[in-house]
Amino acid sequence: MNARSGPLGVVAVVAVILAFQVAAGDPTSYATHREITPEHQVMAELVAAEWPNLEFSSPLADAAQAIAEAGRDGHSPSSAAIRRALHDAGMPESTAVAATVATTEEGPGDVLDHLTAVIVDAGPMTHVGLGRAPSSRPPFRWQWTILLIDRRIDLIAQIPATFEPMAAFPLQFEPRPQWHRPKILVQYPGGRTRRMTPVRRESSWFTVIPVGAEEGTLVVQILAENEIGPGVVAVMPINIGDPTPRKSEERYGSILDKHSGITEPGAAALFLWQTVNSERGDHGLVRLEWDARLADIAAKHSKDMLESDFFGHRSPSHGNLRRRLVAASYHAAISRENLALDQDLMSAHLSLMASPGHRSNILASDVTHLGIGLVQQLSPDGPPLWIVTEVFASAPTDPP
Repeated sequence: MNARSGPLGVVAVVAVILAFQVAAGDPTSYATHREITPEHQVMAELVAAEWPNLEFSSPLADAAQAIAEAGRDGHSPSSAAIRRALHDAGMPESTAVAATVATTEEGPGDVLDHLTAVIVDAGPMTHVGLGRAPSSRPPFRWQWTILLIDRRIDLIAQIPATFEPMAAFPLQFEPRPQWHRPKILVQYPGGRTRRMTPVRRESSWFTVIPVGAEEGTLVVQILAENEIGPGVVAVMPINIGDPTPRKSEERYGSILDKHSGITEPGAAALFLWQTVNSERGDHGLVRLEWDARLADIAAKHSKDMLESDFFGHRSPSHGNLRRRLVAASYHAAISRENLALDQDLMSAHLSLMASPGHRSNILASDVTHLGIGLVQQLSPDGPPLWIVTEVFASAPTDPP
């Protein structure tokens, strides 16, 4: 950059930011509620009577309805479909848990009976929404989608679902009080990621997201920290231009059902290891060597999450990944970790590839070894959930 273009470039950037600060205005109230339909009112009253600490959310019900109508009968929705429906409903939640229930009754009574088991499996949640679509599988009449969230954000300005290339948009938000030090992670359609730090502006956080030139799906994550550790507060998939399916979705979308029958954790880990290496091969990266010790560390963390009823990188008993590696006498200069929770293995992988931070771990050039460990969380009223831990590391070294 020469001396003449430098100052002009700075002035241009400042002007853009100021313009968006004016255009953004105050963030809108978090859209857990809006004018409720008569059908939603009935469900809200039923939920309030049975679960007083769980609020029925009409926008969440709209998202559940969209998932039910777009879903395949008898199949659970993918993580990508859940994120898209939540964003379109104005609820960019990162904690959503979805369950699919087929019923023979006309009303919601039967599905509410299943909701208790879903709540127990999901853990602490704050809001629920229900949607239904006609079932094509006799004797069932309806296929219901249940959506549960643990609300992590108080305020967020509404963001359109689509932008033209080379645009920019303001992001204004406020996490719930227990979440601090927010950061922004942006994944562009081609896979490039960018970390951004928002600025505090009166009662909310603010930044401007540059869209870039590539068409496709741009994913924005709001990250923050609470007393347990870092976590994802919100996820927003945004269309840029005329979005085309991600390569991994085009390649693997037709074989989701083929691997849905895997029930043995060892076979599941092998499948995900092969899938990760196929993904890396598509990007010109070397294959990762399977590491049995990393797999054991990963499996123990998945089991710990199941038995201790938490989901996160920091175990209440065994600490973060670095501490767990040291406890296992595994010494490596670089280590990374991915976690996923899904009913389907391929859907779990696609959700990781759709998340900027997790995708960068899968496609990292500074790691050489991988271990994957899984356990299944069984449910009496639906398919089991896979709890997945992927641990990436550079070549292990002898302790100093």
